Amino acid sequence: MSHSARQTRAVKARPQAQAPFCMVPLEIAADPNLSPGAKILFAVILTLTKGAWGRCCARNEKLAEMTGLCVEQVRRLLRDLEDRDLIARIMEGNQRIEIKIKWTPAQIQNVPGGGIQNARCTDTKCPP
Repeated sequence: MSHSARQTRAVKARPQAQAPFCMVPLEIAADPNLSPGAKILFAVILTLTKGAWGRCCARNEKLAEMTGLCVEQVRRLLRDLEDRDLIARIMEGNQRIEIKIKWTPAQIQNVPGGGIQNARCTDTKCPP
């Protein structure tokens, strides 16, 4: 077996998302109270959401696989996102069946110390 064939086998298959990338909204990226993991998880959930500000039905294991986090980290970060009122977990008994996005671009304006207004470039060459 050739070296490249062994390397190909050793590479773990990447999960296929609906879109080839995910984006973190600038308001979320600029929030100093969210961890980098929470920001990435939020972006993945947003990417997987069906419909305009709809729902995501991905399991914790799938979210962990797509973000490179462990399942326990995903659970903790989902709690953090829910505590910040960015998502709501829809439960059936003790099992989560979907995640609803609650965040809207206008919501961040009400967050003290957060938001896009605090993320402006301070370089004098940048336009205001």
